[in-house]
Amino acid sequence: MTPEVVYQENDKRKAALANGLALEATMKPYNGHRSWNAWNVALWIGNDEGLYRLAMECLRIASGDNTDRAIRKAARMFREEVGTDKTPDGARYTQLSVYLALKGFRE
Repeated sequence: MTPEVVYQENDKRKAALANGLALEATMKPYNGHRSWNAWNVALWIGNDEGLYRLAMECLRIASGDNTDRAIRKAARMFREEVGTDKTPDGARYTQLSVYLALKGFRE
């Protein structure tokens, strides 16, 4: 290979690496969620009928003009009413994890 071809190949590799890193930086780290905890909470709320109904009821009661504020309020209500601080898998029902799960239902 000539030096020019080697230089072009290196540029292509660098560009591919940069694109890959940029893509990786924008991807969520755990099954499309920010963490295992957030994923597990969303999984339980979305797949357990009782938790899902509770979440939908909290969203209905808290609905208002400001969607973000309503979701935060619904997340607080959910945490107060759920009766436990963890999923059966041990993920904590944090304000953020419940908020993110409920926000996902609104999108």
